[in-house]
Amino acid sequence: MEAGTSGAGVQRFRVVPGVRTLLEAVAPAVLVVEDVHWADEATRELLLLLAMDMPTDSALVMTYRAELLPAGRPVLGAPFRRPPGTGGAEIRLGRLGETELRTMARDLLGGEPAPQLVRTLLERSGGLPLVIEEDLLTLADSPAGTDPGALRVPRSLNEVLAERRARLGPDATALVDAAAVLAVPAGESLLALSAGLDEDRTAAALQAATTAAVLRQTGPDTYTFAHVLAQEAVYDSLPGPVRHRNHRRVLAALQTLDPPPLVQISHHARALGDRAAWLPRAQEAADQALAVGDHGTAAALLQEILDQPGLTPEQLSRAATALAFSVSAGTQYTATTAALRRIMRLPGLSVPVRATIRTSLGAIMIYRGGDFSGEEEVLTALTESGDGDPVADARRLALLAMSETGRFALAEQRAMVERGRSLLAAHGDRQARAMLDLAQMSLLSTAADPAVPALLAALPRESTDLQVLQSTAMIVCGTAGRSIAVGNDARAVAAITGTRAMAPGSRLPMVELYLDCHQIMADWQAGRWDDAKRGLTAFQKRYPQSQVGSGGLSATVRGLAAAARGRTAQAAAEPTRCSPGVCTWTRSAPPPAPPASTSTATTPRPPGGL
Repeated sequence: MEAGTSGAGVQRFRVVPGVRTLLEAVAPAVLVVEDVHWADEATRELLLLLAMDMPTDSALVMTYRAELLPAGRPVLGAPFRRPPGTGGAEIRLGRLGETELRTMARDLLGGEPAPQLVRTLLERSGGLPLVIEEDLLTLADSPAGTDPGALRVPRSLNEVLAERRARLGPDATALVDAAAVLAVPAGESLLALSAGLDEDRTAAALQAATTAAVLRQTGPDTYTFAHVLAQEAVYDSLPGPVRHRNHRRVLAALQTLDPPPLVQISHHARALGDRAAWLPRAQEAADQALAVGDHGTAAALLQEILDQPGLTPEQLSRAATALAFSVSAGTQYTATTAALRRIMRLPGLSVPVRATIRTSLGAIMIYRGGDFSGEEEVLTALTESGDGDPVADARRLALLAMSETGRFALAEQRAMVERGRSLLAAHGDRQARAMLDLAQMSLLSTAADPAVPALLAALPRESTDLQVLQSTAMIVCGTAGRSIAVGNDARAVAAITGTRAMAPGSRLPMVELYLDCHQIMADWQAGRWDDAKRGLTAFQKRYPQSQVGSGGLSATVRGLAAAARGRTAQAAAEPTRCSPGVCTWTRSAPPPAPPASTSTATTPRPPGGL
């Protein structure tokens, strides 16, 4: 019976003794009440009265989330002090993190979850075990498998938010609806514009919404929902006309900001069904996301563009090229190559654009998957492009100049670099020049040229230009791999250390992956075989879909470590193909076992010069 109804007080005073009598009858007993932050006033009062006079040999355990309590209110609705002779404690539990969520997913789904699925579940749940469990059970029973699109807001959360929203006044309801449509944390002024309220009414509405624990304050002037599911629950409950009106008002409010949030503007334009207005805004938003290294956002926007019918050839080419660039920055080899092949199959794609995407595919096959057939893709792209795009051809020549298959002699590769530079003589494309610089430095490192350290030291390490930082990071990282290949450990370690310092600012996920690869091989070559093995285990956990870790790199480290310890049979049993930059041996002729020493000075190099 709800508080405030007729006879509610009499009923409550009957319930409390009844619960107490029941606990006395079954004592010793523990009464557990979960999610007290969702309890109504009558339930809070019952628990308060019970806690003040617990029976002997009984305990009361309550769980709640402090951030979901009405602002400034105790969990039981009123201050509570334990009676004399009563023990108690408050235990604060942190939210589940990625490691714990991955363990739960592995147990409930029966396999290793994809990194993107883990991130999606963590974002949706806010680390709440109950929500995570409900989502995982939904996925386990879904015909769509582990597609996050099958997930819905849990019924219990829908009911709680509906009940809280129903208690709000008209202004607070309008503010909460606007916040749900905004879908991002926002300040008071943006919420006011989005909800159509003046300053005073907005302040009162915010007070009501936070007191009811529908919204929460996350900064000095930032308000949002407790987690993504709460926002989704309110948004899904809005009638179509109300939702449409809010999107239109939010879009108008966002367009007044400087600089305009292009990704959000694109989202609301599409929600309004205005394709003509949405398409250019989506492309602008994708360009902005690419410029700041946000490849996930860019890829999502570009895929939405490519899903549209009736694109002009220019729109198709621009979006396809940008999407190919964006997905190429990912670390998941299988997903990346599949996406590039899918883009290449788009009807109406021009030959030059298809050749550009084919080049990206070939490079990823070689340098991420250890699949040297990718070299054929690059050569095919060079042939099919003709002579119409000297900048793209210069990039392809740079890739072939870095080939490690033995197909080209060192002199031929140097000639490729020079030809690429001549093609760029009349062009200022910085990315193509950076690729040729990377190829040139790789060739110098392979030849153990003494000028390499000075050239590396001259590269810019600090810049406000993201492309400059990315170019330096790629060159230094590539030098580490080539230095390992020719046995220059000191130079390799220095390059690894230097690139790690730059990696966060360069916003290139693949640089981190290669640095981990290089560190593993550097540890092996220095005789730190246990470190190499631990590094490999960590690598495979961090990049579960990487072909480098599951194939060539793994085989190399296991096989060479076994050979170095005299276990030639184990070494011979490893796969014969290794990733670029690491050695290859045959089953019939495993590498000879060096002395079982861990000294760097006495550890022989494997055949082929690793």
